[in-house]
Amino acid sequence: MNDSNERRLETLSGQISSLKNVTYDIYARASDHSHIDRANEGFSSLTDSVKRTTTGFFRVVRNAGRRSILTSVLAIVGSVLIFYYFCKYLL
Repeated sequence: MNDSNERRLETLSGQISSLKNVTYDIYARASDHSHIDRANEGFSSLTDSVKRTTTGFFRVVRNAGRRSILTSVLAIVGSVLIFYYFCKYLL
């Protein structure tokens, strides 16, 4: 009877140890916010970049004439389309 109790106690001790390790791993992963922090920093940087770009774009639009901006935009879009179709048919 004593041997049976010892084996049961060892089995129970192993199970408790396993549960303790799993609990610690869950806690360690839950408290690791480095991925979230890096993603947050990336989005903040992207937001700042977009704000600076739009501010600069609207400043240019206010200072330049509409016709020159339209000509520039059409030239850029046309160049991109020509390059796209050139690469599409070439490859």
